[in-house]
This record gives sequence, C-alpha cells and structure tokens, in this order.
Amino acid sequence: MKQPGTLKITAQGEREIVMTRVFEAPRHLVFDAFTKPELLKRWLLGPDGWTMPVCEVDLRVGGAYRFVWRGRDGTEMGVRGVNREVVPPERIVHTETFDQAWYPGEALLTTVLTEQGGRTAFTCTILYQSREARDIVLESPWSRAWRKATTGLRICWHRHRDKKIHRAAELRLTRRGKRRTLALAVLPGGRTIRPDSPFPIGNGASLVGSVLSTI
Repeated sequence: MKQPGTLKITAQGEREIVMTRVFEAPRHLVFDAFTKPELLKRWLLGPDGWTMPVCEVDLRVGGAYRFVWRGRDGTEMGVRGVNREVVPPERIVHTETFDQAWYPGEALLTTVLTEQGGRTAFTCTILYQSREARDIVLESPWSRAWRKATTGLRICWHRHRDKKIHRAAELRLTRRGKRRTLALAVLPGGRTIRPDSPFPIGNGASLVGSVLSTI
C-alpha cells in the first residue's frame, strides 16, 4: 500500500485519469467523508474563499447528487450526476456533468476503497468521452484544486472502551493555515452524533463539539 497523505493524479490509456491516495483510517470513515454532505462541505471546497452552499447526495443506485460552489465575488460553479453503482463502504460509480461545461461530454467516475491494516487506499478512475476531454482536464487547474482539497483532509480514528460507543472519529481540516477539528461519534447500528451535540461516553467524559474527551 502506498504512503499515506499524498494524492497522486495520473493519465491512463486514451481517456482516463486515475487519482490515488492512502488514508490512515478504516474504510467506513473514508466512505463517510466522501459521501455525507455534512462532511463533504467541510473539505471539498476548491480555492480559498469558496464555499459549498449546495451539497445534496441521494446515496442509492439511480439517486442523484448535486454540488454548487460559490466564490467571494458570487461566482458559482455547479455539478450534478447520477449513481450507477453504490456498494458501501467499498465502491461508488457515478456520472459527472457540470452546469457550465468546461470539457466536452459526460464523465464516469469509479471510486474504490480498499482497507488493509487500518489504512484505506482510495482509487478514483475517471473515464471521459474522448481523449480531448481528458486532456483538457489534465491541463486545467482541476488537479491543483483536487490536491489542495484532499491535502487538508485528515481522518483519524480512536477505539473507545465504553460499550455505548463502538468507534469515534475526528475529521481534521486544514485550510488557510487554520485547523478545524470535527469530532464524530458512531454508535452501534451506524447512527452518528451531530458534531455540535454533547453525548455522554461514560466515566464523566463527554463528546462535545470539536473535542474528543478520553476515559
């Protein structure tokens, strides 16, 4: 498995781009970071100063997603697509079409997550309709934006001794020199506790806001 932390982007064949990275986290947490709107809106932001006012994900086969980013000057960029395959937490295949097309045609993205020894390898293969479209993307600022977004994404996890919580995770984000930490508790059955909600975890310790207390 490759060294964690660095996103690699390479051309493959005539019409594909492949992105790879290793995360120091279990697969289910990486899957959450790439599929849950409340997490996507914290790291998939592009250039400094951009926000993501619209982030909608219907995580079902045939379900649609919709993202809209907004810059400081009010400029917006939107993208949408449809899920063709959804196999949590290991695989998603979906289409990609921008509102204002900057490359010709539609793209097909296949994301695969493979876990080994507590690490998760992320591989995203993007298939374009032509070599021309693929090369336009490679020569654009797109790769720099993806590297910038994913470089700030850190997923850390901790096993907890309290029987009420099976696992807890922190999503650390670094943007413009400032670090923000989101603490996310995952309960038995997969239910999650909102980042801003206190929740007792035993022996007087609590999960509150961005702080993961220890026992």
